[in-house]
Amino acid sequence: MQLECFARTEIGNVRATNQDAIGCFPDLGLFAVADGMGGHEFGEVASRMAVETLQASFRQATAAEPQERLVAAVGATNQAIYHAGRPSGRISPRPMGTTVIALALSMAPRHVSWAYVGDSRLYRYRKGELRLFTADHTRYGGPFAASTDVPLDLPHTNELLAALGIESWVRPGRGTDDWADGDVYMLCSDGISGMISPTQMESELAQDATVDEIGTGLISRALAAGGSDNASVVIVRVSS
Repeated sequence: MQLECFARTEIGNVRATNQDAIGCFPDLGLFAVADGMGGHEFGEVASRMAVETLQASFRQATAAEPQERLVAAVGATNQAIYHAGRPSGRISPRPMGTTVIALALSMAPRHVSWAYVGDSRLYRYRKGELRLFTADHTRYGGPFAASTDVPLDLPHTNELLAALGIESWVRPGRGTDDWADGDVYMLCSDGISGMISPTQMESELAQDATVDEIGTGLISRALAAGGSDNASVVIVRVSS
């Protein structure tokens, strides 16, 4: 399996700090985007913890199936952030939470697995077709939680129904699929998916270009559209 990866996060044009975090770990076939919340300091801490703990937990997980390893890693990450927000001796919990979308690719079999909490998203571009695999944990995404056909125009909202670190236990959304040569996967925060239309995404992902050029184009479009939020994207192209 050959992987080409691009990962970049930008503060945007409005926010004072960047509460997004990204992870690209080709040796594990693991990729992630997290979007923190809970004030300037705590949002940054939560998203960074999400990516770092996810990577360490996925590496150490003992489950044979990649998706089970991924889900276990997300659960361990939730626990870490939850307890970090409730240090001993503190009367009130810190306002600390984050979304996460995590993708795991394997060669034998040629599977892709994902797990997510919140509204950071996973898209796939294959042979002229763009698909959204994740149904946001919001009132708009809820009806599509069990669907394999999530609408590309799924509305964004700041009213999340789930995030890492808020409760001691979390049920991530999850899914699996088979990958094909040339598939391009995009993980992103809502600073990308909320600023760029599906048609614009498809236009960028369809290019005969490097993943660096594709990812840079997506970031540029988000900033040109106003850049009202932190903008983070991971692009992965896979082939055998």
